[in-house]
Amino acid sequence: MKQYFAVLLLIIYITSASAQASFKVIFKTYPTGSIQHIYNYDYLYKDEFHLFYRDSTVIYISKDSMVIMTEQYPTKEKMICTVDYYNTKKQLVKTEHFIEDYLMKITEWKYDTMKRIIYHSEKETDSKTRSYVRSYSFEVKKTPEGVTETEYCKFNGKPEFSTINYYDKKHQIYKQVRENDAHKAIHIETYNYSSNGKLLSREIFFPEFGITKYYKEKGWDTKCNKTMPLTGDYITEENKEQVLIKEMNKNKNLLLNSDCPDMEFIFTNFANTISFSKESERNTKTASISIKERMK
Repeated sequence: MKQYFAVLLLIIYITSASAQASFKVIFKTYPTGSIQHIYNYDYLYKDEFHLFYRDSTVIYISKDSMVIMTEQYPTKEKMICTVDYYNTKKQLVKTEHFIEDYLMKITEWKYDTMKRIIYHSEKETDSKTRSYVRSYSFEVKKTPEGVTETEYCKFNGKPEFSTINYYDKKHQIYKQVRENDAHKAIHIETYNYSSNGKLLSREIFFPEFGITKYYKEKGWDTKCNKTMPLTGDYITEENKEQVLIKEMNKNKNLLLNSDCPDMEFIFTNFANTISFSKESERNTKTASISIKERMK
């Protein structure tokens, strides 16, 4: 019979005002440095602002920041949990994926001294366990234009693909070629920059189909993308929606500005963050509020 590892997602011990909170993953307990609660809403304006709850997330960060557990609570699906483990260089080395109390998948990474990924494995823990290992090696060559860096990838020990990155003398990438295991180009991407080095556009050519796709980089419009200080009410679990509506009314002119089909406004202080975003391509308007707890 297949056995699953159960995870006890959070245990908080409170005995006094200075009590230490902890969270437990499988059989190991980690002192908690902070807990972050994030609530996401869709919103619309019709005579007044209206919020529609979408989902929420709780993030537990260990005191040394080397373990981060994220619980996602969709409205119509089971709770999803991921636990990320970092090394002393703050590189992600392992992720455990859970659905409710069941461990579904384990992903691991290893790096070289240049901070490049050289090993990536994934193991699923379902009734028919599936796993794979990708390993990477690199080759760097100097060219008259700058340097090329070739990444070779093997899948379960067999060549899978290679990627050649072309850099100019300013170490700015200007072309990338992806080849299959037979060293045939399947993806050629070129980058176009302004005179001051700002990326303007990308072109991707697919030789097998003779198709080229063009992507224009969106500029950063400071009128429609701002980060500002958050002032006013103390935010709690109970008043979070009232605070969101209050902030929306306070910044009504920003949120309803027709000159900003795409926008993001962030209001933040030491403990809380409120963000409002709009994407014309997806026709979405989103409001999020983050409440951070710090453990004593």
